[in-house]
Amino acid sequence: MDFKGFSYGFRPGRSPHQALDALYAGIQGKRVNWVLDADIRGFFDNMSHEWTMKFIEHRVADRGMLRLIQKWLKAGVSEDGQWSETEVGTPQGAVVSPLLANVYLHYVFDLWVEAWRKKVATGDVIVVRYADDLVVGFQHWTDAARFLREFGERLAKFGLELHSDKTRLIEFGRFAAQNRKQRGDGKPETFTFLGFTHFCGRTTRTGVFTVWRITAKKRMVAKLKAIKAELQRRKHDPTRETGAWLRTVVLGYYQYHAVPGNSAQLRIFWRRACRLWRWSRTSHDYLKGSLHSPAADQKSAIRCWRLTNRQGDARRAQFARHVVIFRKLCPLRQDDPLIHLDEKSHVAELANRLPLMTQVRSHANTASGHATSSSIFPSHPTTSTTWRAKSPPAHAKTASEVHP
Repeated sequence: MDFKGFSYGFRPGRSPHQALDALYAGIQGKRVNWVLDADIRGFFDNMSHEWTMKFIEHRVADRGMLRLIQKWLKAGVSEDGQWSETEVGTPQGAVVSPLLANVYLHYVFDLWVEAWRKKVATGDVIVVRYADDLVVGFQHWTDAARFLREFGERLAKFGLELHSDKTRLIEFGRFAAQNRKQRGDGKPETFTFLGFTHFCGRTTRTGVFTVWRITAKKRMVAKLKAIKAELQRRKHDPTRETGAWLRTVVLGYYQYHAVPGNSAQLRIFWRRACRLWRWSRTSHDYLKGSLHSPAADQKSAIRCWRLTNRQGDARRAQFARHVVIFRKLCPLRQDDPLIHLDEKSHVAELANRLPLMTQVRSHANTASGHATSSSIFPSHPTTSTTWRAKSPPAHAKTASEVHP
């Protein structure tokens, strides 16, 4: 099959990155002012079997091969053990489906759009197609509007239709920002192709027009949710095995989404993946019981409150976050006066209690046992604790002084 040069989907020697580069080069090098982001509604589910066989018979004369392809199309769908015959569409998950889809769109779209670009268009037209995902760029608005109308009519002849909500004709290109600013329409719109959101911008050094590409938000969110679900499923597996799996997932994500201008989104993904990893390991340790020990509670509490004891604006900025963390580790009782203080008094009271926390850390592993969170922060003056300290520092206050 002699596919056209602007077709990149499921072909040997071609990849999604080549389709993205072709789209970038077309918008940069041609006079593109309008972009049609087209989406065919349920393409794989609505392919006509009759038209598919007619298209294949143009190049395939082997009757045995034609019967085999027809059997593939009639394979049907099995759901909950029940088999149902399919009159239209390609079998789900079949290896032949992408090839049949390419053949179908080669006759329905590729040959037609190539002739339309040469005979009907009055300006520059660029086309990039990857399977059923396609983008068409135009120089003139009249060409774009006419193409959209005739393309819908073309698809209707073969049992297909455009998705009205996902198909958009937007102003996009070198002069889109300037023209929209003069009309007061705001910034140019964006479109998504192969998992990347494309938007108009300028280079940081020279200020010339360029097309920036960043990872689509929906794709990143979906990937992080999938990672979280898999980490939750693997929470009882050995840490080494889970870490090796997560490494392969992150590397695969980077190999696809590492395109020029997308470094900020990659850093966001990296930080959130690391956060999910720490969450999964912390949850695993908590389930094993390591965080139930008083020593672990004390060390975590002391580490958190040492951060809050920093001087300057950093302490005030991080105050609320550390309060939440500490209260999860060492909950306070309802009659503790610390709960009813305002933020300023709260910080002052914590500064008074910090020396007491230092004593707790020095005697956390005594033979008599570990101190609990209630003994670290006495909830009532009559329940003050006597600490096993040889000689407390002169600046350290006693438990009775902390709660007068």
